[in-house]
Amino acid sequence: MFAFRGLLLVALVAAAVQAFVSSPRSAVSVLSKGTYSASSKSALFAQNGPGLNELLAQNEDWADAVKAADPNYFPELSIGQAPRYLWIGGSDSRVPVELITKSDPGHLFVHRNIGNQALSTDPSFQAVLQYAVDYLGVEDIIVCGHYECGGVKAAISDHMLGDDLENWLVHIRDILSVNKATLDMIDDADEWQRRAVEFNVEAQCLKLWANPVLQDHARKNGKAPRIHGLAFDIKGGKLNKVGYDMLKLPYFSSAASVSAASVKSMAKMPGKISDHEARNLFYLWNDALATLDADTVAKRYAKKGVLLPTVSDTPRADYASIKDYFVNFLQLKPQGVILESYVTTGDNWCKDVGIYEFTMGATGDKVKARYSFVYVYEDGEWKIAHHHSSKMPEASAGLQISDDEVRGLFYLWNDALATLDPDQVAKRYAKEGVLLPTVSDTPRADYSSIRAYFVDFLKKKPQGEIMDSYVTSGPNWCKDVGTYEFTMGATGDKVKGRYSFVYVHEDGEWKIAHHHSSVMPEGMLAAAAKLEELEKESRFGPKKLVTSMLKK
Repeated sequence: MFAFRGLLLVALVAAAVQAFVSSPRSAVSVLSKGTYSASSKSALFAQNGPGLNELLAQNEDWADAVKAADPNYFPELSIGQAPRYLWIGGSDSRVPVELITKSDPGHLFVHRNIGNQALSTDPSFQAVLQYAVDYLGVEDIIVCGHYECGGVKAAISDHMLGDDLENWLVHIRDILSVNKATLDMIDDADEWQRRAVEFNVEAQCLKLWANPVLQDHARKNGKAPRIHGLAFDIKGGKLNKVGYDMLKLPYFSSAASVSAASVKSMAKMPGKISDHEARNLFYLWNDALATLDADTVAKRYAKKGVLLPTVSDTPRADYASIKDYFVNFLQLKPQGVILESYVTTGDNWCKDVGIYEFTMGATGDKVKARYSFVYVYEDGEWKIAHHHSSKMPEASAGLQISDDEVRGLFYLWNDALATLDPDQVAKRYAKEGVLLPTVSDTPRADYSSIRAYFVDFLKKKPQGEIMDSYVTSGPNWCKDVGTYEFTMGATGDKVKGRYSFVYVHEDGEWKIAHHHSSVMPEGMLAAAAKLEELEKESRFGPKKLVTSMLKK
């Protein structure tokens, strides 16, 4: 009866407000039950919607039209709500939920945020989810992304955004990082962003499936809401199904809390999983970490699961010892993201090996490590049978550094000059570092002689600025050659010079292995002579020095 009344109301409202729709007061008018009118595309972008007074007037017109069509509509609506769906969508103003689904008020319980995220660490989302599932009794949950998503675009942007937005977008960046191999194979920009949106929806569906609210509801009731992934195509107005069938993923359960039919259904579940699903099992474990509950994390491991953690010498081979490890580890408030992943799958098992990085919420530290997960399909769900995590070794291939980072090393040295402390400057040089300064004939090849030079030089209160820079880098070394200018704070003089820095990675930081500074030569003959000298030096000096440093 209510559905029939809603359809009747659409026709009545459309007729009742026809004059209002055609008025110039609003370029775009959203009426009742999906009725839509647009005077022109250009007007839409020019006005960006009505002012507040116009908005209130439109509401009054709408309410009057609805009451005229059905006097009982609002009194009945005020009695309560019993929505079938919880809708988790983006905040984009171009995706009005009731309008694109042609739904009546009371049919959809809606939560919207940037990038349609379903984060168990977000109190607002958790409150909405718990209310929808445990109190409203929704039967289905829809995670709806949309193509041309601003959240996805912002996540891949080079522009620095506000701290709050950056902290939010890191979740989308994590998802794109996990799926980097697939996305890198897509050349078409439009197809790339569409697939990125779909990967985001799929990941939110999995996070939702692992959410403690739904898992607890399943344990208590033997079932939980169905989960569906959709993506709205703004260019065509259609909703598309996204991802694999979430109905095939059983909720966690125990024989004591589920019906016999549910247990029988789970027993028939094939232990097959795609590469993408295998990678996302990590995020189920990661979401368990986010609860900061050692029991919740330990339950992710199989009955005979083994944990070889990064910071413990003791293998953990039972529930109690695994839980004991996480009691301490969770105090760091860790949250991880996969950087590289290599997956193998089989019947009732899968393996994911790679590199992940953790951000420790308690300290802000970031820690990279190597990992291997072996999962088995046990009692109707995927569990961790083997988890080995180890620190990143000193890479035999050597540490790499970007050109901008190389140039930045000069400013670390310059900052040391600003302290006017010769020890601080001398510490910027490697153990076997060599300094050939501008105003001294003596090569300085040890800490004490380098320090002695800067005792005098710092009296001038020098501060430098790079004018030209040419960078080369390799494993554990880099070179920066160019011209710089110093302002002597003690006298106000400005002095230009040529420089060459060779840096090596020593004891965990970049140090100066070779520093040659010379005055700007006068005349072509002097320039030619100096050029020949520098060419010889580049062939024999720095190369020989760097080679000897790397062999040690």
